[in-house]
Amino acid sequence: QAIPLKSMTPELLRKLKSAGCATLIYGVESFSDHVLKRMRKMFTQEIAQKVIRDTSLAGIQTMINIIVGFPGETEEDFQETCFVLKRNKDYISRIGAVSVCLVNNDSDLEMNYQDYELVLPLDSRTRAKEWFTGDGKNTYELRKLRARKILELIQEIGLSYETITG
Repeated sequence: QAIPLKSMTPELLRKLKSAGCATLIYGVESFSDHVLKRMRKMFTQEIAQKVIRDTSLAGIQTMINIIVGFPGETEEDFQETCFVLKRNKDYISRIGAVSVCLVNNDSDLEMNYQDYELVLPLDSRTRAKEWFTGDGKNTYELRKLRARKILELIQEIGLSYETITG
């Protein structure tokens, strides 16, 4: 498991390969800077793309995880993720997980749901999946649709995935 940071230089990645590192799994989640900022990620999509390419060129298998439907993700953000995924397909060995954004117990999304303008169902059995935004623009149905579209894209560009959640 790794974070795509500027400090993941080609030199460092070659050293990791020499030391026996075979695979790095990056929790990229999105290739939209808007979404990455909302997720409080420590990298931009430009940095993520560079690190993914450099990892692959160093001879290390490169796996990434994707989350669709994070609060605030627009259709434009989602399309940006799809576009960058297509553009970098040759540097990605496979997708680790495609996840529909869940609001898990004690997560930042649950504890600070007002900051994300979320409406959480009272039923704890459905709460993680069936939350929605107060403006009605982000629903469970939309998140499932985006997950299906990402899976179709993954198949179209010749990648495989390990798991899907949500």
